[in-house]
Amino acid sequence: MLLNFKKVTLVIGLSLTVIVICSVLYVFTVGWEQQNNDVVGPGRFSDPSLKFVSVLVRHGNRAPMIKYKTDPHKNAFPEGIMELTKKGKYNMYKKGQLFRRLYNGSK
Repeated sequence: MLLNFKKVTLVIGLSLTVIVICSVLYVFTVGWEQQNNDVVGPGRFSDPSLKFVSVLVRHGNRAPMIKYKTDPHKNAFPEGIMELTKKGKYNMYKKGQLFRRLYNGSK
């Protein structure tokens, strides 16, 4: 009985590993091809009557809210309190590119 349980566990573990590896490979091969940053034509959700798209993003990679006197990492966030870090600015830029691709209505 114990031997069968070990075999079943091994088969399930290997199956899940193969599924995860195939999923990652799919994302990195097909996903990269689909992420063309050039806006050539109308986006997927474009509409000629669409004049404005507003997106509210609540969180981003930001500096801490407060600093304290004995903070050993005082200079770790030169952007200032609660400001976007370099990574946060980059992520916001990439989100902007994504929305441009989706909602671009120009031809």
